[in-house]
Amino acid sequence: MITLLSGHDINGNFQGANLTYANLEGANLANAELSNSRLTGAILRGANLQGEILEKADFENANLAGVNFKGAHLEGANFQGIEAEYISWDTIQLCNTILPHGSISDHDCIEPI
Repeated sequence: MITLLSGHDINGNFQGANLTYANLEGANLANAELSNSRLTGAILRGANLQGEILEKADFENANLAGVNFKGAHLEGANFQGIEAEYISWDTIQLCNTILPHGSISDHDCIEPI
């Protein structure tokens, strides 16, 4: 299991990375590329993912309490079964996104011309 100390900055390309059950509590991930990554069961409590491109990221059963997703792009992401206290869903770009209760949000999808 990957564990980081709270408040650490994580930079780099983690596209498609397997971060299952990683402890990323309080980490600043605003400059990490996490599209298509697997974060199933990960602990991201209080982490900063502001403005991140997280297309098709899998957060199933992750602890996301207090995560900052403001302005994040979550097209195709999976949030089924997460712990999600204090997440402001209205500040996040959702398109074909699976929400915690299993419904799919297309709130911010761009209609084809």
